[in-house]
Amino acid sequence: ELAETVEKVNADKAARQVVVYVAWELYEGGDHAPFADKYHSILDMSDELKTTFNMIASGEGPLTLLNLRKGSGVCGMDGKCEAEGVPVLTCLDAGLRRIRTAGAAGYPWSDAKMEEVAAEEKSRVDALKARQTNLEFLKTHDGQDTQLVRTKFPTAPTVAIDLASLGEEGIVGLYFSAHWCPPCRRFTPQLVKCYEDLKAQGKKFEVVFVSSDKDEAGFEEYCNEMVTSKGDQLIALDYANRQLKTDLSKIFDVEGIPTLVLLKPDGTVITEDGTSAVSFGAEYFPWDAEDIKKGEADAADKQAAVLKVAVDQEKEAAVAQRAAGDTVMQRMIGTPGCIEHNHMAKTLKFLNFATAGAPEALTTSGVLYYEIQILQSEGIPQVGFSLKDGTEISDERCGEGCGDNASSWAVDGTRQVKWHKGDAPKWKCSWATDDVIGLAANIDLGKIAVSKNGVWTEDACGVVFQDDTIKSGVFPCLTGGGYEVRYAFSNFTHAAPAAEIWAGVAAS
Repeated sequence: ELAETVEKVNADKAARQVVVYVAWELYEGGDHAPFADKYHSILDMSDELKTTFNMIASGEGPLTLLNLRKGSGVCGMDGKCEAEGVPVLTCLDAGLRRIRTAGAAGYPWSDAKMEEVAAEEKSRVDALKARQTNLEFLKTHDGQDTQLVRTKFPTAPTVAIDLASLGEEGIVGLYFSAHWCPPCRRFTPQLVKCYEDLKAQGKKFEVVFVSSDKDEAGFEEYCNEMVTSKGDQLIALDYANRQLKTDLSKIFDVEGIPTLVLLKPDGTVITEDGTSAVSFGAEYFPWDAEDIKKGEADAADKQAAVLKVAVDQEKEAAVAQRAAGDTVMQRMIGTPGCIEHNHMAKTLKFLNFATAGAPEALTTSGVLYYEIQILQSEGIPQVGFSLKDGTEISDERCGEGCGDNASSWAVDGTRQVKWHKGDAPKWKCSWATDDVIGLAANIDLGKIAVSKNGVWTEDACGVVFQDDTIKSGVFPCLTGGGYEVRYAFSNFTHAAPAAEIWAGVAAS
């Protein structure tokens, strides 16, 4: 983003802005070399230089832009003079927020320039909003109706013919979305299906895709997916008009995508939460206040029915596990249905961030051992043990899982960290699909050990936690998000840890 902005700044005047990369700090696994090759660089920071930079940056630290220029050697009308050639700080941009907000137009990103950019933006957006009536703001500032496209059709749609003409019964959606955005890609097929259903019913509904794609190729690829089974394609705002896209986002306070704003053809806003409206279904069109209220009530009833089915299935699974003499694995934290549990195959698929466990397997002496085989490794795992009352059962979604409190311990081979009390120190063990991870708790010693594919002495395995509170007893507990495992409480692939493994001390 910085490189692209600097390139734009320098497009009209050679080397107006020069970037010097300062190797301030290196995180584990990081590398200064790619940036040093791309920019001028300072790789060897003396303590004195680091202190100087830190004073100038007011302790902001990494990812801060200090923009300097040469002193002019002249005095201003305010009586303040600059020494010639002495660096003058024009901008302190922590987190590159000014660059991200104003881009090249904000150069040199000084307070005065940012105020100027903000004033220009307000004037431009206010003028655009004044043309919202009859959707005139989708035309050029001089009224040319040339801003809309359909990538699969040679004839371009227009505001006059395709939108404003829908009449009082029509609805126009402005769909703020992007090809790279996972939630967008989940919602888009739902929107296209709703569009197709309404077209089949003869309802007047059109959608204008307003792209946040990173390039035109991504925009066109995404547009080409917005096609019904009958071949009808959603309209799109021409990708070339990035400024209009930005200004429309300002008018409707678009803070995240996907966002669907529903309007009347005369420009009247129906709702800025069109994603929720469409999720209710085509039968609630045109999604006015009464329709939305009914949709919300019906959706709540459907959700309650879905949750009841999920809870009933969980109860049946618990009964079946006990009848088979198996250890009962159950959902502990998360909405019913958020974990797909096949108790016959002994698999858990965590659809959302949720926690499962086997509290009936609470062990208060000796060694408790279980295994997981990783079936899907792209998500988030936190696998370990919990005290008897360490994981409170809840049907609500929760951002905390195993290892996020003082009463549970977990390891994570995706982010390569250990979890306890919410702390996450580094743990240099990486997991991949089909790996078998062994987890053992020695209650008498108050220790937890981990193995990878049967090996307890490599890849940072062995004893990973030592805590006297473990001696009160623990049970298997595991949290995941977008993760899938097969668990085993018997018929293990590998052996539990030998006695000598427990002589190890957990690394701090």
